[in-house]
Parts: sequence; structure tokens; C-alpha cells
Amino acid sequence: MGNVLRCHRRIVCKHAMHRVLGNHDVYGEGENHFKSFFENPEIGPEGEREWVYSFDYGDIHFAMLNPEFGSDSMKAQAAWLKEDMENTKKKPDRIFLKL
Repeated sequence: MGNVLRCHRRIVCKHAMHRVLGNHDVYGEGENHFKSFFENPEIGPEGEREWVYSFDYGDIHFAMLNPEFGSDSMKAQAAWLKEDMENTKKKPDRIFLKL
């Protein structure tokens, strides 16, 4: 894991990177490990903060979604995403999720 993080740090120092929770991150202590390594904005729908968020970078608005918590979560994320996209003046929009 140390080599991966050293490589990751070299890349992050040169490029803007934002993380999306993936399927392996939700098993066992995965969520806690993810949070211990990465900080994401604490915005998004209730109960999904840090896992679901948006941000602006230059003239582009990005939204990060998390499909790992089931259909009820995706419905809440869809409602949040609709509102989030309606409230941004940045275009074009980009949406990311890990399947």
C-alpha cells in the first residue's frame, strides 16, 4: 500500500483529482479506510455527504455519485443531482460514478 500512496501523491501534486467511492470501498471497514485516506467535500444529499458531492473547476461543474448503497440511495442522489444541476451556471456539466 505504501508504494501505491507514494505514486498517488506524485500524481496528485501535478493534477486535480477527486475520488469516487467504489464497490470495494463499502465492504467491511472500507468506508472508514476511504475516509482516512481521502477528504471529499461534505455536501450532497443527507446521509451521503462525502460520498456524493459536486464542485466547480474552471468553467465546468462536476458531480460525483455513489451507486453502491442501493436503489433508495440512488433515488435520493437523483433528486439531489437534479437540484444541483439546476443551480449551477457552469456548463457543460460532468457526472461521475463508479459502476
